[in-house]
Amino acid sequence: MSNTASPQIPNSRRTRKPVACWQNILGLAILALLIFAYSAFSAALIPSSSMEPTLKPGDEILVERAWAAYPFGMLPSRGDIITFKFSPSKQITDAVNSGQSIAALTGGSGDAPGNKILKPILLIKRVVGLPGDTVQLVGNKLIVNGRSVQYDYATIPSTQPGELYPYAVQQPIKVPVGHLFVLGDNRSNSDDGRYWGTLSEDQVVGRYIGVFAHRKINAPNGDPGDPMP
Repeated sequence: MSNTASPQIPNSRRTRKPVACWQNILGLAILALLIFAYSAFSAALIPSSSMEPTLKPGDEILVERAWAAYPFGMLPSRGDIITFKFSPSKQITDAVNSGQSIAALTGGSGDAPGNKILKPILLIKRVVGLPGDTVQLVGNKLIVNGRSVQYDYATIPSTQPGELYPYAVQQPIKVPVGHLFVLGDNRSNSDDGRYWGTLSEDQVVGRYIGVFAHRKINAPNGDPGDPMP
């Protein structure tokens, strides 16, 4: 029977592979997290005063994309601030109802329309009505389903609450299935659902998360905002 002892493997060599394995797993997890963050979040610049006092022109905001903010067909909640695509058809409805000319909207002059092709633009507003809700602004009071809404956010009252808006002012609007009703917090200077009606849910781009920076800009008097990329 041999008395030769088996060679001993140093502890450092025995533990090297498990440590390397955990390092690889951690590296992959960090990479997956970075990819998710890059795809699930985006940044946007607030170009107008329509969401004051909550958001000011020049605020740079973080937005969670709709697929991450509202997975599995979830709806935004009342009070959520969302970004959305403002379609060419809505732009035309808005122009007609707010007294703008279609010619000016399309780059024309006088009554002659121009050759400008309208593209979706990105807007940001607050959700105040969900599918099935009845919404009305009475003066500066928001009424949803017959009850006055107590805001947990600040708004700027309209200086002309009796203005003849086409939607949700003279009479309540019933939000249809698959749609939302949105308003700007600055009721006195916001191009919102009062002019163009309800917003289709499939136009929602993302949910506002917060402001991460601010820079000075020459803010326009109102919407529309930055063009979609």
